[in-house]
Amino acid sequence: MENSLKKRTKELLKEKGIYPKKSLGQSFLISEDVLKKIIEESLIEKSDSILEIGAGTGNITSHLSQNAKEVVALEKDENLCSLLRDLFLERKNIKVVEGDALEIDISSLFLKDYKVVSNLPYYIATPLIRKFIREEETKPKLMTLVIQLEVAQRMVSHPPKMNYLSVITNSFSKVEMVKKISRHCFWPTPGVSSAIIKITPFKNPPFPSSLKEDFLKIVEAGFRHPRKRIVNNLFLLDSQLKSKVESKKKIASLIREVGISPDDRPERLSVESWVKLTKVFNEKLH
Repeated sequence: MENSLKKRTKELLKEKGIYPKKSLGQSFLISEDVLKKIIEESLIEKSDSILEIGAGTGNITSHLSQNAKEVVALEKDENLCSLLRDLFLERKNIKVVEGDALEIDISSLFLKDYKVVSNLPYYIATPLIRKFIREEETKPKLMTLVIQLEVAQRMVSHPPKMNYLSVITNSFSKVEMVKKISRHCFWPTPGVSSAIIKITPFKNPPFPSSLKEDFLKIVEAGFRHPRKRIVNNLFLLDSQLKSKVESKKKIASLIREVGISPDDRPERLSVESWVKLTKVFNEKLH
């Protein structure tokens, strides 16, 4: 027998003649237990403003509005936007906005001191997380997200199994994996499992704001070829190089200066090591 949330979701869509779109990665949460866990982990207070990305059929939206001051329900699908506006016509603290979370200027939503809650389509999870913790000037104070389990595991990895995503997310925020979720908690059922993660952006990253671009450039270069030695990935950052041999010697010397072996692979380096590299490279290569 179908649970009540799954039944409600299917009936709402059927009433509006809407079908889930694979192209938008639409897979709606139908587990009451997972829904309660998301709300619980979001630590919502009556004074909170919430940005929900991919509001879908409003399963999470409804609960958010009962606890928060205001909820901005951002949805890309115009048909679902219409459904949401009809559904929450009487909820004065819910504002439905049609738009693409990857393209919209978050500051245009006039949210201050806000939190993000979302059951994210898998294909936008990684770029969206980068957008919020790296690029948005007005960062959320907390993000509670449902994402693909594999991505969540990458985000919380530690040396010697680091990756570009884990370095970036853990440099700008505290990341916690809260709970693994079965794929059967969604409809239509996706092919993979999911997880709830919590991201708390740092007010101050572990380096001066003036070094942010250098830090991002060095980490990106370092992981350009993850299986290569770190010296082979970073030597091209030397803008003064006269030859590959000369440049590699110089870069290897700088890497040793911060206590790292030039032969290490990027997956073995901690966030602290990347910060040290940034500071030394900034001083010696500029």
